[in-house]
Amino acid sequence: MKRLIVLSVTVFMSFGSTVSYAAKCKWQTDTVSYSTGEPVRWTRWVRNRMILRPPYAAISGISEGERKYFGLQVIGVDQKVTTRPTKEELDAAFIIPAGSTLSILMADDSIYELVVTKEIIGDADFTAHGANSYTINAFAIIKFPLDVDAIAALTTQRASDMRLHANGKDYDFSFGKKPVDKIQKAIGCIQ
Repeated sequence: MKRLIVLSVTVFMSFGSTVSYAAKCKWQTDTVSYSTGEPVRWTRWVRNRMILRPPYAAISGISEGERKYFGLQVIGVDQKVTTRPTKEELDAAFIIPAGSTLSILMADDSIYELVVTKEIIGDADFTAHGANSYTINAFAIIKFPLDVDAIAALTTQRASDMRLHANGKDYDFSFGKKPVDKIQKAIGCIQ
C-alpha cells in the first residue's frame, strides 16, 4: 500500500512540475507554418552560463506540429586565420554533419545523448584584427529530434553540462556548478 501511495505521489509531482513549466512558458515563435498549416512554437532561447571564451550556447524547446525538438543555438565558434576568408571558407566554417552527438550530463551523473539527423550548415562572418589577422565567427541552430523516451528522460531531472561532438571536435557548454532545470523547462513547454 505504501509503495502505491509513494508511486502515485511521485507520478503526480513529476506531472505537476511539467504543467507548472508549461504555465510559465515564454515563446520566441508562436505561429502557424505557411507550408503545412501546423502550429510552430519555439520557446525563448535560454543561454548557458557565460564563460570568457566562446563558443556560447542557448537552448530552446521546439514543436512543429506533432514533432518535438531540442534546439541548441551555438554562437561564436572562432577560427583564427592569417588571410582574408573567402566565401567558400565562410560557408565551410561550421558544418555539423548528420550523426553528430550532444551529450547531456544529468543530475545523477548519467549522460543522455541526442543525435543530429541531418547536416546543419552554420552562418559565418569574419572580423579583421590588422593586416594578416582574421577571426571567423560562426553561428548555427541545431535541432535534435525528441521521441517520448527522450522527453521523459530530459524532463525528469536537471542537467549541468552539455558537449557537442562534431567534426572530431568537442564543444563544451556549462549551466553552472550545480544542475539546473533549464532543459526541463524548455522541453516541458512543448509537451
